[in-house]
Amino acid sequence: MVEHQSKQEYLYKCSCAIDQIAQAMPYDEFVESSTALRHQGLSGPRGAEFRDAGAGKAMATKYKALQEKARKACYVQ
Repeated sequence: MVEHQSKQEYLYKCSCAIDQIAQAMPYDEFVESSTALRHQGLSGPRGAEFRDAGAGKAMATKYKALQEKARKACYVQ
């Protein structure tokens, strides 16, 4: 919603995207994956676990792909 100036039409589109993600993965996996993606931008050793090869990077990649698929399915630009 924030990315789209809180326009009313995006309330439905964004909730659609959230529903798409919820159908694709359990909540606990969503929390871990979204956290991994969000923390990839951390600098130095704090973000290394999320940036470097391993479980953190795999979770972030999976979540990013799922997020993109949900945006396309729900027509979120």
